[in-house]
Amino acid sequence: MRKVKLIYPNLNSKLVGQKLAIRDELQLSHLRVIRATIDNYQYEIGDGKGRIAEGELLKLTKKGALFLVKSIESRSSSNNYNINLILPLVRQARLEEAILGVVQLDLFQSITLYFSDYTRYTDKILSDNKLARFNKIITAGYSQSGSIIKPLLLKSDSLAEAIADKDLLVVPSTKASYFSLKDLTSILEKDDIKNISLVIGPEGGFSPQEEKIISKFNYSYSFKYRDSILTTETAAISFSAILTLALG
Repeated sequence: MRKVKLIYPNLNSKLVGQKLAIRDELQLSHLRVIRATIDNYQYEIGDGKGRIAEGELLKLTKKGALFLVKSIESRSSSNNYNINLILPLVRQARLEEAILGVVQLDLFQSITLYFSDYTRYTDKILSDNKLARFNKIITAGYSQSGSIIKPLLLKSDSLAEAIADKDLLVVPSTKASYFSLKDLTSILEKDDIKNISLVIGPEGGFSPQEEKIISKFNYSYSFKYRDSILTTETAAISFSAILTLALG
């Protein structure tokens, strides 16, 4: 039996045995597509924070889907760190591809979009419509992949702001040494590291000021995997996979 993953942000144990309605249009569209064979599916409803409910679909209408919550359990992601992906603002299509790809890896608790020094924006404005679109992409990736964690979408006016509260920066860079799994894992084993950021730079590279900010961190690991200069979406997905490998 195939699983369908849905999202409801306020799951708690009191909902077991109760009816729960989902009215999000994106999720309803997905349910309508499979309606003809609806009895062949198992429904899991997650809150994006590790709680998963098993639901029985009672009713599907134009206004919403009604489920009976049969059970709720807590699941944990594959690591004990708070991991953030930091992405520069580039063309929307590229950001959408990057976000959709990394959400499926089930690695990041949050994704921060930042204005780099080389961002081609005359004003540092990220519209509510674009943020809503990116959140829909996160929802779609979370639902399709069966991930446990749904990343929170954040925005920052600069790289310095985006990395301000982090313990370790993992920074792909063509100016760095080649990737060493042993070096990275040895840093990750330090007791005082809890908040990790994978920092993707713009395709023009970090500015001298941004490189200076990164170099001042107590723990930062800069590396390159190959000599190629990657697009934002390719770099985000590829290096997220490398970080997943290092975390075991």
